[in-house]
Amino acid sequence: MRKSEREVKDAAEKFAALLRCGYMTLAVARGEGAPYLVPLNFGAELAGERLTLYFHCAREGTKLALLQKCADVSFCAANMMRVFNKGVAPCGYTTDYESVCGSGRAEVLSSEEERLHGLRVLMEHYAQEEFPDASFDARALSLTAVVKVEVSEWTCKRLVRPKSPPRSHAAMWERCFSMPRRISAISARLCTGRALSFHCGQPPATNRRRISFSCTRRTQQCPVSSGTNPVSAPKR
Repeated sequence: MRKSEREVKDAAEKFAALLRCGYMTLAVARGEGAPYLVPLNFGAELAGERLTLYFHCAREGTKLALLQKCADVSFCAANMMRVFNKGVAPCGYTTDYESVCGSGRAEVLSSEEERLHGLRVLMEHYAQEEFPDASFDARALSLTAVVKVEVSEWTCKRLVRPKSPPRSHAAMWERCFSMPRRISAISARLCTGRALSFHCGQPPATNRRRISFSCTRRTQQCPVSSGTNPVSAPKR
């Protein structure tokens, strides 16, 4: 991994990150050309550092046909936690995330006991409860294939930054009313019904004008950004 400081090496932490992902994408070889990719619900269990994945599908289809030719698969699961702007848009936008990628060999399960176990593991991932074997409908089971993936290698990568403290009211108003022109003096009161007034102008100082804006603390709406013009400056 190029950015080794973002790698998660502890198996339990990697497994917890995997379970926080809502789905995984499975990649299956299909001879020449690009691999076949498909998003899947999945279940996972960890024994020591050995990871096993389970997914289910119809008893016939592209996935199973390709797996019969080549059982080697790769997978990826990701959890996008937060998208935010840490600088100047658009290049300041970034993402907090964690992802798990790996590869292994897939096996279509045939015994009833193994198939039910795989389905229970899958359901625990989403329902977070255990289901007895008798709760699975026999007809649905007869139409369902359960696939186990014995993972041979897997890695986890994570990047989570601390959230910035919320801006004060004064800071929000200062940013709201910032102008490319020189600000010569600012005085503000952020109480309901009071006026926010400041002097702004362009050099020379004789070209200074006084503009008053009316604002309320309840709405905290910027007249400049909303396109309104509450007070017109006197014409000279």
